Amino acid sequence: GLRQHWSDGFGEGAGKGGRGGRPRLDDRWEELLRRYGRWGTLSGGEVDYAVIAGYGLSRIGEYEAAVAAFEKGLAQAKRPAQLAELYQGLANAHYYQGYRLQADGLAAYDLGLVRKATEAYERSVHYESRPLSYGNLGWMYFLLADYKRAETNSRRALRMDPSLEYVRLNLGLIYLFEDRVQDAFATYREVLRHDPPQETYLGGINDLREVVRDHPGRYPFAHLMLGMLALKSGDYTQAQAALSRFTAAPNVPEYWRGLAGRLLRTMDIGEAER
Repeated sequence: GLRQHWSDGFGEGAGKGGRGGRPRLDDRWEELLRRYGRWGTLSGGEVDYAVIAGYGLSRIGEYEAAVAAFEKGLAQAKRPAQLAELYQGLANAHYYQGYRLQADGLAAYDLGLVRKATEAYERSVHYESRPLSYGNLGWMYFLLADYKRAETNSRRALRMDPSLEYVRLNLGLIYLFEDRVQDAFATYREVLRHDPPQETYLGGINDLREVVRDHPGRYPFAHLMLGMLALKSGDYTQAQAALSRFTAAPNVPEYWRGLAGRLLRTMDIGEAER
């Protein structure tokens, strides 16, 4: 389809000495297109070269070039949907540049780049309401410790698309940080009822492990939620370790300690709640 599109003269190079309209954004165009294909899809027969180049360059770790591609596209874009897509891509580029995978397999974040990502996501939803953008914006505000805005954006994303389980997991984290334990438990319990794919559980588990790492002793209920997710995902070793740490934590109300104890004995959430 792209070959036909280019041969019809719709590429960036059309009329400027380009080969059949083939774009001249980068000598590695095919590689950038393949990389973009992991992030999004082409729809409506429309090819936005700045979007494809920006995502592709970001994916292969060329942050400055990716930002330049998105900004070039923004300078020329006029339609709201196009502007929303470009700002969303720019936000993703900032976020992943600031995402640092540590030796323990968990993430650390450059909050300066998170703020840039937040600003770009805000611009994106200004031009077009998208559940993924609101969900990601909720996560940005969580990282920035603005829990009110984090909750508002996460809940809006779920109203638009209730299937976004990663956003529901984020909302559970937000409730934990607001000391709304019952709401957090109910939110995590809802994720378990929906039984999302294994990678969704892994994402939620790693987020909780980061909480435990970054705030030792501050959020004991993170161990309970971690144990629940690990149990449901089939990681019984991690579930047992997390639940044992929770039952040993000081100042935990007896109801919750009892629930964790029953989980340890039965390794079944339904049985534990009964």
